[in-house]
Amino acid sequence: MKAKNGIFHIQFPYNGKYVQIKSNNLDLTFHHLEKVFNRFGTIPENHQFLAS
Repeated sequence: MKAKNGIFHIQFPYNGKYVQIKSNNLDLTFHHLEKVFNRFGTIPENHQFLAS
């Protein structure tokens, strides 16, 4: 994953839409995403996260 000025751009499909997240802390971001996906019981269909 690439970062520009320490900011990561993450994009992935979820429920038929694309979610875009900007983060400077990937560990914390993925931790929170995991909690959301576990709570609602759905994991993104495409497990490939794209850096833009």
